[in-house]
Amino acid sequence: MRPIPEAIKSEIIRKYLEGLSNREISTLFKVSVGAVSTLTTEASTKDEFIIYMRQIAVKFRTENLEFSHVISGIRLYNKIKELGLTCSFFEHFLESTNVESYKLEIEHENFLTKVIAILQFEKQYQINLADIPAYIINKKKEIDKMNDEISRSNQSLYSRYSIKEAEIQEYLREKPRLLISDKLAKTALPTHGDWLAVYDEPFKKASRKSGIKIEPKILYKKLNYIYKNPDKHIDIIKQILDLPVD
Repeated sequence: MRPIPEAIKSEIIRKYLEGLSNREISTLFKVSVGAVSTLTTEASTKDEFIIYMRQIAVKFRTENLEFSHVISGIRLYNKIKELGLTCSFFEHFLESTNVESYKLEIEHENFLTKVIAILQFEKQYQINLADIPAYIINKKKEIDKMNDEISRSNQSLYSRYSIKEAEIQEYLREKPRLLISDKLAKTALPTHGDWLAVYDEPFKKASRKSGIKIEPKILYKKLNYIYKNPDKHIDIIKQILDLPVD
């Protein structure tokens, strides 16, 4: 029988360690099953760990696993231990969240994202989600109590200053209009009906007689200035007061 090359022998041992059966290795390399069995038995005799490594590999093939899965599992296990948890707790957590997400018809990943958001909310506002309804009720009671205290204080003030609540409400309704009126009073336009020019014909007539163009607004500004500063225009005020008003 032609001797098996050393490179092929190494490949046979490697496939044996990967969990392939002697018959699969025989078919793959076109070597008899007996030759494969002899090689693997000799290798196992020289190194007992080969048997253990093959058993692990066979288990992986049976469970359809890869070594990368083991590495990820080891990392996950170390992380669980780092958090002070147990594998059984973690498995129960995943199973429970999976069941609850199924009940709510939410994808498991989306469900876990919402759980994280809730935990972040509780951490930020220092309140448990389950305590929020009671918290709202208590705060509403506090607000109602404050409103009662304000109402009693208002009643005390109304009694002290002999004023009615309806009068306060009326003032609040009229306040915008009063503010507008006050603002108009400070403008350069007349606020009294007798000072408003209904038509400009008298001013045109006066302009023709005096030979000076008389602008009603300008005239009002000047007369208003005199009105506000009477001590500076005594002579003009005397003349105005001597005028007949009828």
